[in-house]
Amino acid sequence: MLEVDDVQSEWSVLLAMADAECVKLLSVVLGGFGYAPLECQSKADAFERLSKTTPFAAVVDSRCIDAAEICQMVREHGGVSLLVLLGEGADPEDLKEELQADEWQSISAGPEKILLSLRKLATQGAEADLVDLG
Repeated sequence: MLEVDDVQSEWSVLLAMADAECVKLLSVVLGGFGYAPLECQSKADAFERLSKTTPFAAVVDSRCIDAAEICQMVREHGGVSLLVLLGEGADPEDLKEELQADEWQSISAGPEKILLSLRKLATQGAEADLVDLG
C-alpha cells in the first residue's frame, strides 16, 4: 500500500483524460499523494499546460480524441515520462510505436496501480539523472 509521505510534493503530472469525471477523480487521488495534477481534456489544454511547466510525467488516456497528438507533444517537450491508459481490449503493442509510452496501464486498473506506475517512472527518472551526473 502506498503512503502519502512516499511522494515528493513538487512533482506535477499532466492528466489528459477522455472522461471529465475520471480526470477529476484521478486528480483528487494524485493530489492526496502529493502530486500536483495538471488537468486537460484536449490537445489545446495540454499545449497550454506544457508551455507553462514541465511535469515529471503525463498520464494520457488512449481513448482521448487527441491522444496521439498529446503523446507527441509530451515526447517533443522532453524530460517527461509518459504513462498511457488503455481502454478495454486495447493492445499496447498496437499503440507502442505510435504513442511511445514509457509505461502502460488499463483504464480500469484503478488509482493505486496508476500511482505505482508513476512511482516506477519517478524511480527510473531519478536513476537516469544519477547516470547523467556520473
